[in-house]
Amino acid sequence: GTQPKFAGVPWKFESGWQPSNNVSFQISEVQNLNTQPLLTRENRATTTFTAGNTYSTSDIKSIINTALKNNGINAQAQYDSVLKQWSILSNNVGSGNTLMMDNISGPMAELGFEVGNSGGTEYFSNYGVSYAVEPFNIAEPVIFQVSDSTGHSATVKFSPGTYTRNQMQSTIQNSLVTANVTAQAAFVDSDGDTVPDRLKITANGGTSLQITDVQNLQSQMGLNPLTLGSNTSKSTIDFGSFVGGLTSSRSFSPEPINIANEVRFTVEDQYLNGNEDDPATPGLENEIVIPTGNSYTRNDIRDIIQNRLTAMNITAQAVFVDTDADGIPNQLQINGLTGEQIRVSDTSGVNTLTSELGITPSNQWTPARDIAFSIYRPDWNTSITVNVPTAGGPFNAESLRATIQNAIDAPEPGGFGPGVAAVELLDKNGDGVQDQLQIRAINPAERLRFDNVQNISLLGFTSGVSVSGSGGSAPQIFNGLDLSSDAWNPTSNVSFIISDAEGHSTEVAFPDLDSSNNQITYTRSAILSTINAQLVKDNVGVSAAYSDTNNDGIFDRLVLTGKQTGAGQRVTISGDSSMGQLGLQQGSYYGTAPIGTFDQGGLKFTLTEGTDAWKPNEFLSFNTTAERGSSSSVKIELPKPDAEELVFQTTVDNETFKTTGAVNKGAIHTTSISVFDSLGANHEMVTEWEHTDKATQEWRYKISYGPNDPEIKAWLRDPANGITDPALPSDRDLERANDKLLTSRKGFLYFQNNGKIDLARSSIRDVEATPAGSNPIKIKLDMALATQFDSPFTTKAREQDGYEMGLLETIYFEQDGTIRGVYSNGQKQPIGQLALTTFNNPAGLEKKGKNLYEFSPNSGQPLIGKPGVGAYGLIVPGSLEMSNVDIAEEFTNMIITQRAFQANSRVITTSDEILQEVVNLKR
Repeated sequence: GTQPKFAGVPWKFESGWQPSNNVSFQISEVQNLNTQPLLTRENRATTTFTAGNTYSTSDIKSIINTALKNNGINAQAQYDSVLKQWSILSNNVGSGNTLMMDNISGPMAELGFEVGNSGGTEYFSNYGVSYAVEPFNIAEPVIFQVSDSTGHSATVKFSPGTYTRNQMQSTIQNSLVTANVTAQAAFVDSDGDTVPDRLKITANGGTSLQITDVQNLQSQMGLNPLTLGSNTSKSTIDFGSFVGGLTSSRSFSPEPINIANEVRFTVEDQYLNGNEDDPATPGLENEIVIPTGNSYTRNDIRDIIQNRLTAMNITAQAVFVDTDADGIPNQLQINGLTGEQIRVSDTSGVNTLTSELGITPSNQWTPARDIAFSIYRPDWNTSITVNVPTAGGPFNAESLRATIQNAIDAPEPGGFGPGVAAVELLDKNGDGVQDQLQIRAINPAERLRFDNVQNISLLGFTSGVSVSGSGGSAPQIFNGLDLSSDAWNPTSNVSFIISDAEGHSTEVAFPDLDSSNNQITYTRSAILSTINAQLVKDNVGVSAAYSDTNNDGIFDRLVLTGKQTGAGQRVTISGDSSMGQLGLQQGSYYGTAPIGTFDQGGLKFTLTEGTDAWKPNEFLSFNTTAERGSSSSVKIELPKPDAEELVFQTTVDNETFKTTGAVNKGAIHTTSISVFDSLGANHEMVTEWEHTDKATQEWRYKISYGPNDPEIKAWLRDPANGITDPALPSDRDLERANDKLLTSRKGFLYFQNNGKIDLARSSIRDVEATPAGSNPIKIKLDMALATQFDSPFTTKAREQDGYEMGLLETIYFEQDGTIRGVYSNGQKQPIGQLALTTFNNPAGLEKKGKNLYEFSPNSGQPLIGKPGVGAYGLIVPGSLEMSNVDIAEEFTNMIITQRAFQANSRVITTSDEILQEVVNLKR
């Protein structure tokens, strides 16, 4: 019922973080890890910070959250400026949700996160750094923290220089003593030559220690701050390959049946019948053999298998069941008898059990995804990667063991070489079956640590896993008929329908008479086989089994169990009264809700989700002065989203006190803005603001479509969404619609005492939507200017870049030559560009008349450019050029010309007169 969360230790670099080395780590998100390890979904995001760069809290938060978002991880990084603490919090609730954190490289502890650092009692320097020869040189500054489980923390610093062992020991020990850390530092002899050569920091008095590498601890002093692993690691997965039964995938209808290749296999029960010589391997002398042939009947195949099972005293049976309701038993099942398990192994060498009978051997396993993990030797500061690929399967327990062992024993650098670690199979249950995988350091003093690369949980080993919350129970139905006699004789035909919460259903029928009108007697195994065959056939999330209700060793009650847990899960039985003959009653049977428990101030708190899963506030805290143990239990019952009451219940000395109160919401305000998609369609987006905590100055917000938006209307009308009345949706219907249509629509804000927003603590995410037929929309909420003052509430969109569709109405020119179109929606968009041309020698242009010129060799080639850039002039739009003649100058020139003409005329006249006078003189 709670959210997975990583929380760091107090951070030291709030004014700016500059990593001492490149830091890289991976966050993985897994669903249903507890029930289906990594099979349903696993997303991984890698975040890297580069050495030498300086990062603010906002930078770090943005980088991590961007990586999480881009890789589909529904989680977010937060920074609490009061506690000075980083955290990474999943947005998913419940026991099926898991976050993993794995260090890839660099001093990740500088961020306050310590992957795998769950505390240890002693830490050794590795063999790569030897203190045998004094003095010892430290080339780079070293800073690290040592914290004990009592809450004390010491910071140890070494400047570059040379040190003796005594000087180093004194420096560390003085820091520990000054800070009251219950630990001691010493140098120890690791190779028996009486020379102390390894540094050791040990916890005192039953406490545990955590060491945080702030700067160069591992590279300069050889101390690894992470938990150093253990000598032996055991898988949590049962590789014994025992199952309740197997069903063939082949249809054995019609007859006769052809067996093209000889089938050879063994069946063992958990009493080791069928394999008395060596329980770890199939007993070949007890093989079941079906020779090749093309005239087998179903009874022939069943009898061959059943006769061998009976002869070997194996608690199993072979039956054919009808899975398609045509009256013909068409599928083969090999089942353990009531409550028993069997192991089926192919011994043909070419798996004819599968190719001919359609049965997959239970001792074969193929990982659902490629597996890779690293094994780290902290004493030597070396590691290797082991791969178990899907393509390498199928594996049995022994071949899986050999695959891992071969990878470890490979020569360096790919492996450690022989003699370092042993991969072994153990008998976990003491039943003679080697069913548990173990990896052990051969040197008893050495430890190994596993680090996940991908999907290590499929092997049952863990690395850096943090799981929050505990699971509820699945719905169960117990019948009311005592079946301890192993014989059931219905007096009439019995039929009923079994349905699960996902809507899958199947009909189960038990006829009372056979084809010869003889009474049919059903054994417990026959009842079980009939029900389970139908459930498997129609993919109903329910399974049938038997239970010993009175602990007498006899399985006497039929139990139907849903495959999923939670209060929202159900199994429904329906049909007529005939089901009463089997002790069943019609109705819906529900599971129970997940519960989270934790201690706070000496009180035990229980967190239970409602019938409909509800995510509580991200932070829930209590202050109490009660002494530890004075209150035996506290239960907090969280309401459903539409509940109006909160219940607080505590039990002290077996006396229960209960307090209820109304659920009050903070002041709520709304803001509406218009958003346009890529088709120009208008969508109303409503932002709802709620003041949730005055003490911490917290506000919550959520973005929603307007209730009449086409996207909301279409979602409500979709029958798949199950809305009772789309025309009159409830508030909860609208919430469901918006949760599906909008991504990252919720967040929270914190404000400082000066009224300005605290962006480092706030969570503001980009909202994403994809309206029908449109490109995705991303709405970036920039709230840097949001303030909280003692004044009426008001918010508005300061900037918006969306608009509706528009038609071109007119155009105009701008000084830089831009041709801009004006549209009916008020938008002005550039649609063209006017260019200008210059020449190196404009005077060299060749005249063509009518004010036209053409470039020539004297002018040079045209140089085209944008108006207003460089030597190019500007456009004067909306203007008409007037005559460029200078009237005054032309008038002046005309007068001068006229005077010159007059003067010339006078010269001619005078010359004529002189000539005339000369003529007269001659006369």
